[in-house]
Amino acid sequence: MRIDFAKSLVATTCIACVTLSSGALARPLEESRQEAGETIDARPSSGSSFEKRQCADAVKALAATDGKDADAFAVYESETCTQIREANKFDVRDEMAEMIAMMREEGIDYAAQLSLKVAECDRSVDSAMLEPVPEGKVRSSRTELMELCTANAEVALYAEGIEAMNKARDERHAAKVAEIEEQNRRNEREIAEITAFNEAEYQRKVAEDKAAFEAEMAEWRRKVALCESGKHEYCAKPE
Repeated sequence: MRIDFAKSLVATTCIACVTLSSGALARPLEESRQEAGETIDARPSSGSSFEKRQCADAVKALAATDGKDADAFAVYESETCTQIREANKFDVRDEMAEMIAMMREEGIDYAAQLSLKVAECDRSVDSAMLEPVPEGKVRSSRTELMELCTANAEVALYAEGIEAMNKARDERHAAKVAEIEEQNRRNEREIAEITAFNEAEYQRKVAEDKAAFEAEMAEWRRKVALCESGKHEYCAKPE
């Protein structure tokens, strides 16, 4: 199966953006309290902000009540939960990890290549920091330059990896098709050889049978001639 490069590249670009801007949302979700036997409290906590866990719990509460939990709906529709959903709707880190795993199966070491690119970014950013800043411009921080360089490297390597993976799969498919076609040709040759051999055997048997019949008829005619010449021992005996 070929990977859609355009869709994957767009998704990667989005994940690069999210990765650079989602520091406040980087804390992993806690295990579901519902699975632990606790009651989901989807009501808003004191104040106007809600934790990501509360947003997730609200979704579970709505699913469990067919959307009839008013408190859970209030949490779900809150500005903070809406912002969290918006921030994560292009979060394709899981899909990207699966894609990188498929690359690895094709012998493409995305992580190793990225490490080399990050090292290059480190050197290039060091050089950029030594360059004079044009008048009226504000110098970007080293962190900002590293984040930008690394994000660009991730997108470029991801796109190259997908192309390389597609190429490897295409080549493997072409090799398999060629192998099947060669096997078909071998089968056709074997069938032709068997057919030719069978035909030759048939013709040989026909010739042998014909020769045997002609020899038998010649012997019969010889005996008939001898009988007619008076040599009665060659005549057919009455039954």
